Amino acid sequence: MTNLGKVILIGAGPGDEGLLTRRAERVLANAEIVLVDRLVGPGIRALINPDAQVVDVGKACGNHPVPQREINRLLLRYARDGKLVVRLKGGDPYLFGRGAEELEAVIRESVPFEVVPGISASIAVPAWAGIPVTHRDHSSSVHILTGHRRQGGGPAFDYVSLAKLGGTLVFMMGFSAMEDILKGLMQAGLGADTPAALIQNGTLPGQRKLVATAETLYDRAREAGIKAPAVLVVGAVCALHEALDWASRRPLSGRTILVTRPISSGGELREKLAQLGADAIAYPCIHLRPRAEIHLPQDFSAYGWVVFTSAFGVKVFFDLLLVAGRDIRSLTGVRIAAIGSRTRGELESRGILADFVPEVYDACHLGEGLADLMETGKKALLFRASLGTRELTAALDRHGASWEEIAAYDTLYQSPVTPQVQSLLRQGTVNYVTFTSASTVEGFVRAVGLEPATSSAYKAVCIGQSTARAAEQYGLDVLCSRQATLDSMVEAILDNEKGESGDGLD
Repeated sequence: MTNLGKVILIGAGPGDEGLLTRRAERVLANAEIVLVDRLVGPGIRALINPDAQVVDVGKACGNHPVPQREINRLLLRYARDGKLVVRLKGGDPYLFGRGAEELEAVIRESVPFEVVPGISASIAVPAWAGIPVTHRDHSSSVHILTGHRRQGGGPAFDYVSLAKLGGTLVFMMGFSAMEDILKGLMQAGLGADTPAALIQNGTLPGQRKLVATAETLYDRAREAGIKAPAVLVVGAVCALHEALDWASRRPLSGRTILVTRPISSGGELREKLAQLGADAIAYPCIHLRPRAEIHLPQDFSAYGWVVFTSAFGVKVFFDLLLVAGRDIRSLTGVRIAAIGSRTRGELESRGILADFVPEVYDACHLGEGLADLMETGKKALLFRASLGTRELTAALDRHGASWEEIAAYDTLYQSPVTPQVQSLLRQGTVNYVTFTSASTVEGFVRAVGLEPATSSAYKAVCIGQSTARAAEQYGLDVLCSRQATLDSMVEAILDNEKGESGDGLD
């Protein structure tokens, strides 16, 4: 029993990656085994530890490829192997999610467990669509029900009691039984003109909202082609949907954007895009890993400059310095160069001001500017990736500058969510793919391949000219930022959106 692992039950929230709790994100980053449900999207899946084993156990209506008994067995099997096992479920795991049933099996075997609650779709999805489930002037109560049909019939509801409540009724998984539910409520006395709403793919970029009345909603939904998964809301609060609809008014609402930066550095760009309404999906198709047996020079006096080409390189360098029992004093007399603003920021977080950052944040301009500043007889020490671009060293060579290189970390081309991303690309739902380096372009192409029918459906948003050239070599439709910054990448997307809508451009 001493080798037992642990089971952590996590609620993934209603779908949008930003609605995952911080506790859940930390646990996913350290998970060893993850049993994941069908409705957990690629944005959340991308937060899973890339070294974890992911097991899909999702269920669809009428289709349970992995029975509940087998899910319980897998939880116990992996926990007995001493693993940190995560059971990742949509919404909140205790609200119509069988979370308690799964943990009861764990408890019987005395396996340690933990529960990380999730934001329930029953409240979050209506809110995202502009519908508050309670309102002082319209509804003082909310009632959450499951719309799953009984074996051989409709849902088992006391419609008379529900119709008399006067509050908001939220039906989860009620799409297939919607006609029965609405008819049952009206036959029990609910007014036919009571506002009612159906929200498909709530909080996701493909969200669709249909607001009508209890009498007309079913026919309107059939005409509109609304499909599951959808949340059904019945009550006066549905009439507030237009005034309180904030999500659909954001400039990138309804847009799906893949962010290919490594998971360690992709959060900032995803957050900027998400705040503008985009479904910014983390697709870290490269993974940075420090190389083993790296040794820093004992004496830096032969070097006039130490050059960093990434924020990750800065972290690796100073980690190595600490392990060796040394600190920044070892670089006395040496100047520091950084390729761009993020690398400069990483240095500043350690109390170090870069002596040189090129005006254009790319390897060529870094090399050209550095060569002009180097002293005769001194070398530049390049601390960078093992697959670093030749543009930096070529620029130094053109000026006869002397340099040495430490290949500090490897760029690994991998992603745990490639199948889900490939599906999105085939469906044509991806609008933009962001690239912040030539290696992210290479990693993306290696992971998903390039099919003309799919690659022409999205734009490759590149942080600078060198990244753009890498994308153009693969025939991607390139949109290049004016400056090599994340803010400029976002501006390029916004400008493109205005151009496509004919708004604001000559």
